[in-house]
Amino acid sequence: MGSASSAEKSPDWSDEESGANPFAANGEGNPFEDETPASPEISVPVRALYDYEGQEQDELSFKAGGTY
Repeated sequence: MGSASSAEKSPDWSDEESGANPFAANGEGNPFEDETPASPEISVPVRALYDYEGQEQDELSFKAGGTY
């Protein structure tokens, strides 16, 4: 059973040489940024069981008993 070794690659091989972003499907950046998520067809109301103050900018804050 053989395994690939670094000796099989050319001495000047590098991941960084191509300069291309491997995640750039549509040019530059994240390929998922252009996709707009479909809005849910069914919404389910939820009720907060306790108060919560978001700790980060992307976290929600809510009060106990609030329905969302």
